[in-house]
Amino acid sequence: MGQSSDNFSDGNFTQNPAWNGDVSNFITNASNQLQSNGPNTTAIISLATPNILALNAEWTFYVEMNFNPSSSNYARVYLTADQQNLAGNLNGYYVQIGNRSDAIDLVKQSGTTNTRIIEGISNRVNTSAPKTRVKVTRDFEGNWTLAADTLGGTNYKPEGTGSDASFATSAFSGLSCIFTATRRQGFFFDDFEVKTANFQPPVPVNYKDVVITEIFPDESPRVDLPEKEFVEIFNRSTKDIKLGGFVFAD
Repeated sequence: MGQSSDNFSDGNFTQNPAWNGDVSNFITNASNQLQSNGPNTTAIISLATPNILALNAEWTFYVEMNFNPSSSNYARVYLTADQQNLAGNLNGYYVQIGNRSDAIDLVKQSGTTNTRIIEGISNRVNTSAPKTRVKVTRDFEGNWTLAADTLGGTNYKPEGTGSDASFATSAFSGLSCIFTATRRQGFFFDDFEVKTANFQPPVPVNYKDVVITEIFPDESPRVDLPEKEFVEIFNRSTKDIKLGGFVFAD
């Protein structure tokens, strides 16, 4: 899904783009949605599609479940992954819908270790049949935003922000359904899109871009000056420079 989309209106998920993985456990239904059709047992089923976008990116997608999610029945949508097999060890990021506090979370997966980057608002999908549209952005420096419309529309409300720059490349995006037997056909996905966002790349700072032009350590007696010690600095470049984190010391 490198700069691409899929709304399954062509009635399949095997081309334009091609999804691979547990293909026998999914169908495209009469509503042109991707629907789970898993085995009649507790299982995890997954699909993945190529995606190389990992920075300066925006992801949107729709997820519906015909049951109230729980710790045994929930969905993951992988934004980035370095492996096609989403059930195995991988490095990437996913949005989890359900499980923890009926929330929508952004999670980093490093091998088999999962770390929440954004903890969404509790009880957002605590309903009998949640319909959730999600929007995620990431800039060049690994700053993330997570938003969702839990009525399935595009009136996105913030779930939170976070920062993680661990993985800056991707090979795949995808989805996983984690379920018990009675929920095997209860997951519905639609309107996947990943595209380049409009963040500006960071501009490198050069030596002497910012210089000290005046120092007043102890201007006493006062001569038309405030009775304060101060340092004057000057931006010699044509760039806007954020001063957060600047330190002056002797």
